Amino acid sequence: MENNKNVPKKIKTILRGMRTVQDFEYELQMATSNNKLDSSIETIFMVADANFAHISSSLIKDIIKLGGSAKEFIPGAVESELKKILGKRK
Repeated sequence: MENNKNVPKKIKTILRGMRTVQDFEYELQMATSNNKLDSSIETIFMVADANFAHISSSLIKDIIKLGGSAKEFIPGAVESELKKILGKRK
């Protein structure tokens, strides 16, 4: 089996998630800039389900840093890894 790590990729699509209007404004600016730099680049936006729109990575990290459980929002395996990573930063 060959190692394809050093093979250039010809990916021209960027997938971005949005939760809020502020996310849309930022992502639209980034998409426009990327397209100006390379007109073959396309950006696809996905809008978060309203039930999850309030969840951010900062919220999850804060919950874990303060000793809470984020299992309502993320899988347990992800929470365990975040606890390891965030615990090292103290």
